[in-house]
Amino acid sequence: MLFVFGGTTLFPHNPVNTSARLAIGSPDPLAPAVVASYVVLDAGAYLAVRYLVGGVDPNEL
Repeated sequence: MLFVFGGTTLFPHNPVNTSARLAIGSPDPLAPAVVASYVVLDAGAYLAVRYLVGGVDPNEL
């Protein structure tokens, strides 16, 4: 998940810039879509990690 979050900082509308624009009250028209895409991206990453970890047998570690 850190890799995904770190990769998003390369985008022009990265999480830091988007949250700062929302905080000062000057978001551009694309900001709500960017926030929604981050929520979907993070939920997908969370589910993928849960799926991968679910396949690990703790008795074999």
